[in-house]
Amino acid sequence: RNGKLGLSSHHGIHSNSASNLVIRDLEIYDFEVAAIHLNGFNGATLENLILGPSLQEVPLTGYYSGGRFLLLPLRQLLQTVDDNELEMPSITFNGDRELNLEEIIDNLVESMDLVYRVITGDVNEDTIIDEVQVQNNPNYIAGKALFMNEEGLPDGSSIYGILANSKGPAVFGFGSSANEIGDGEDLTINDVTIQGLRLLANEIPVLSFDKCYGADTLSTIQLGPFADVFDLRKTLSQTDAALIESHAVDPDILDHIKYIGNPLADAQIALSEFRDYVPGSDYGFGTEIDDYLVSWAMGDIQFPSACADFVCNGDIMFHTNKGIAGARIDGIENV
Repeated sequence: RNGKLGLSSHHGIHSNSASNLVIRDLEIYDFEVAAIHLNGFNGATLENLILGPSLQEVPLTGYYSGGRFLLLPLRQLLQTVDDNELEMPSITFNGDRELNLEEIIDNLVESMDLVYRVITGDVNEDTIIDEVQVQNNPNYIAGKALFMNEEGLPDGSSIYGILANSKGPAVFGFGSSANEIGDGEDLTINDVTIQGLRLLANEIPVLSFDKCYGADTLSTIQLGPFADVFDLRKTLSQTDAALIESHAVDPDILDHIKYIGNPLADAQIALSEFRDYVPGSDYGFGTEIDDYLVSWAMGDIQFPSACADFVCNGDIMFHTNKGIAGARIDGIENV
């Protein structure tokens, strides 16, 4: 009680399984997901609060956090390759673009670091590094297109003033969480102002190849180790990427698209290919990159447009897009 909470990349207050919780006389602002998020509580009072505005100067996109997390298994893999004095693994992408594991990691790091340094003012686009202006560095150009958030608004699936959920993190659809006795009960809201919530959700058409194996439904999507969705659009020319919108009515329209890649997508594919390169190890974690995708990215096959498909209405982590809600009271008894 009695204070101000600001500048959070997630929530102002986030509580799991609390009992007899009182939040009173606060201002909460500059959050990216919710001012207050309560899961599975028993007894909560929210009183005399000003919630919002949400953060509206977000410098980086969700792809940036995906890249940072992706570096964790990649670096572990590289260290193990070095420790065991193994030959450095490499992959040749479409257009005879050959990169080894260390180069792929270096490209990803440089693309993120240059964007970060420009945003923080450490360098500018005219700065010369290693005899090249930052703005002419290929990794900066690729990184800027991926990681720099020109609009400045959060690009995740949802934003809330209050999110009260029966149980769990509430990242999927409305009413999808468990709701047994004791899962979110007795909520009092009194004299609460919710204001200034803004969002620009990045809806990603997530790629699936399940139908290429005869499946009737889509259950497997293309993503990296920590639910970082593989965004096909970002690996194509603008002309090819625009064709994705018409795939539902013309299933063959993507037959001739070509993989150009980017530092993030190259790294996601490389981790999938090299995950078990060290005998007895698997550095893939939750990676799901299909052989069809890898073979196409390497230029070995035509894109399997007729059997490829897309799952929509999700963000960069495949969280269901729900938009802006002043208050989401989901599966809560006695409000």
